[in-house]
Amino acid sequence: MYAEIRHDHMFGPGVEPGAAGMYDKGLFAGVTIDAWKTMDDSEDGTVVAQVLMSSHGDIIVAWHDNGARLNRCVLEAIEAAKQDLAEAWANRPTARTVKQSKLYYLKDKEGYLDLIQVNNWDNHFDQRMDEAYEQWQASKSEFHEEFLGHLRTLGYDIDVLPYTDVKLYPA
Repeated sequence: MYAEIRHDHMFGPGVEPGAAGMYDKGLFAGVTIDAWKTMDDSEDGTVVAQVLMSSHGDIIVAWHDNGARLNRCVLEAIEAAKQDLAEAWANRPTARTVKQSKLYYLKDKEGYLDLIQVNNWDNHFDQRMDEAYEQWQASKSEFHEEFLGHLRTLGYDIDVLPYTDVKLYPA
């Protein structure tokens, strides 16, 4: 039925930094099961199934071709995709998270203070925050959003608390 089956395209906010807004909020990641009828390199593949992992870790197989349900190679690719998703799930930043939040005060270039709350703080956050803060300070940006956006792309859940617009004056 198929000359080739692949499961090498993984997508979703759990595996694509910065892609959280592009997908349904309930999706962690997915893998497409692609099939080719011939070995011709100019042939376009067809998605026969998708293996999806929810943001809660549940796995769902969405079939695009009912005939593929009985194909042994497709079923093997689905099992391999489930393993790939399980590995991505185990390595997500929140899997290593200490279940606590931590507060940080940030002073911008003009002396204004922001209070941020990191809701999924982990042991690597302090180092990553220092690196991101140094990058932001070296940039010409006047806004914390660039700095906070970088931390969010690393998988951290960050809130800016209503402490903004407080001017710090030198002592």
